[in-house]
Amino acid sequence: GKKRQSSGAVYHGGKTLSQLQNQAYALFSIANPLHPDVFPFTRKMESEILAMTVSYFNGNPYKQRGLVTNGGTESISMAVRAYKNWALQSKSIYHPELIVAQSAHSAFMKACEMFEVQCIVVPVDANTFTVKSATVRRYITANTIAIVGSAPQYAQGVLDPILELSKLALEYQIGLHVDCCLGSLLMPTLQRMGYEIPPFDFRVPGVTSISADTHKFGYCQK
Repeated sequence: GKKRQSSGAVYHGGKTLSQLQNQAYALFSIANPLHPDVFPFTRKMESEILAMTVSYFNGNPYKQRGLVTNGGTESISMAVRAYKNWALQSKSIYHPELIVAQSAHSAFMKACEMFEVQCIVVPVDANTFTVKSATVRRYITANTIAIVGSAPQYAQGVLDPILELSKLALEYQIGLHVDCCLGSLLMPTLQRMGYEIPPFDFRVPGVTSISADTHKFGYCQK
């Protein structure tokens, strides 16, 4: 049939890497991470993955924490849950709201429904497909627990203005979650290669959490 091309579904690192991945999966196929007392190496591997990833996004692995999940949807869900719990304990917010750009991953809406957080969807610019900080500001209330920005978002592959959103997060003392939806580990790699990319990671003071898929240019299997 006719040859077709698609983007964003498979991140292939070549035949040799696929063989290495399959060998690694075979070695740990019976391991159950739910029982680190029985399989202590699973906890060690998770700690090493987190330390490497936090460092790659210019964070401090000695101070920042994280977890390895089953995929992007669970990572986003855990972030929403964390912000809800934080806002309840530290700010006594009982009716939490999460500000999400219209271009953000649909998992944010799923997570908000699951954890009973009101999802405030903000329209994006019709020309750039990015969300404007001035627009976000209009939606911030006393119940806002966090803002969501994408670096980059999936549909058009563009970056939200994370630096501008971070200023809002700091001003209103709320969280800022950056979802590296499409690029994931490619983004910090491009920076190291010399490409000019606006700041989006833990170097930005207002960024409080990041979700990234290790199967996207981290060359792990999904």
